[in-house]
Amino acid sequence: MQHYVDQMDFTSPVIQQVGYSNEGKIYDKAALKAYFRLALQKYPDLHFELLQVLPGVGSVVLYYKSIQGKYSAGYMEWDQGRIHGQSALLKNIRDGNEIVHKHLAGQLDR
Repeated sequence: MQHYVDQMDFTSPVIQQVGYSNEGKIYDKAALKAYFRLALQKYPDLHFELLQVLPGVGSVVLYYKSIQGKYSAGYMEWDQGRIHGQSALLKNIRDGNEIVHKHLAGQLDR
């Protein structure tokens, strides 16, 4: 947990899936720790298989296999070595094509 700042933007469809938050967002380290605990209870054998690392400037995208072998990507932003923003994206949690169409139509929250 020490590589996260105290206040952050952390989003993941798994936050919704495990019933931690309908919003799918977490904003502080205490909530993130509670979510991780809940997710590990639901998926006690959770492990990640790293497939690709795509570095950016102050950011990185990790492409990996995650829950039940589903393809996933994680986008992380950091400053001074600590993560302050992270978004997880998972295949088959929601229909990705539907999300893209809604986004292009301006129907998603920004």
